[in-house]
Amino acid sequence: MLYFRAVSWFARHRKVESLADSMAAHLFESMVQDQTKGEDPKSYQIPTAILGDFRAKMQLYREALVLLVLSSEARNDTRYDEVLKSYERLILPGTPTPEGLEKVDKLNDAMRDLSSLISGSHKRREAYWAKDWMNSIGHEEWNPVILMLFSSYWMQNYIAIASSLKEISRTVL
Repeated sequence: MLYFRAVSWFARHRKVESLADSMAAHLFESMVQDQTKGEDPKSYQIPTAILGDFRAKMQLYREALVLLVLSSEARNDTRYDEVLKSYERLILPGTPTPEGLEKVDKLNDAMRDLSSLISGSHKRREAYWAKDWMNSIGHEEWNPVILMLFSSYWMQNYIAIASSLKEISRTVL
């Protein structure tokens, strides 16, 4: 009798993840959460006084970058629709709240900003983009090497996310 109760409770409360949920969780863990390990504010000469702002904006932009790639893929291939929805459930509250709506606005702004970096066509766009990003958190950076390293960080992550999705689609979807 105890076995039956335990099994039925387990069956009721066990969450079975779909393939889309697993893919979204993997993207979130590997491209958003784990990326903080490689994020070194000292590499970009970020002052200690604004480290919190730097880290918060980096987190937002990592979430937005995955969202940007997933949105683009979902527009071109409907197989990504469910992955996109699962990812949105991971990064946004389940019900609309003022904070959630504010985050949606910030994510949309970040995606537009990242799109301008990735798809821009004028020369030296990377340095100007990085300078504007740094200025937005109160850090005035003029060193072109640091600015190029910072913009390269985002472009490399974009490529990594897009490549991962392409590989997954070939093997799983």
